Order: sequence, then C-alpha cells, then structure tokens
Amino acid sequence: MTREQFLAALYTDAQLCERFIAEPRATALAAGLPEDDARALAAMDMEALRLAARSFEKKRAHAHSPLLPARGEKVPRSGG
Repeated sequence: MTREQFLAALYTDAQLCERFIAEPRATALAAGLPEDDARALAAMDMEALRLAARSFEKKRAHAHSPLLPARGEKVPRSGG
C-alpha cells in the first residue's frame, strides 16, 4: 500500500482512522507502509485528520442524499 492509498483509507474507513489515531506508527506498519512513511504519518496532526475524515464523510453522505437533486439537475417547481 502506498502512503496515498493509506491516507485515502484513513479518510474513508472510520475504524482504521481510530486505530491509527490510537497507535499511528503500528497501524501504518501493519498496513505495509515502510518505516519512514509510518514515522512521517505518525507525526501528523491527529485532530486535523479527524476533521478531514468527518468532512469527507459528510460530503459522501450529501452526494448520496435522495432528498436533493443530483448535480446538474434542476430543482422541480411545486405545482401551486
């Protein structure tokens, strides 16, 4: 797994993200990252990681919301 793939997984997998926050270096190494990458990622701002992961989660949820028109669709007018 590359560093970029691991970061993408952190943003999309809540359980992995929480494990990483609790034990960053060990979690990165367990994912197959080299020691240098594991150390670099372990030094990142964990609160910023949490915020980014939540933001991506909200964007994904919003993108799949059945209550809103899809991007590019017009909002239907009410018949009144």
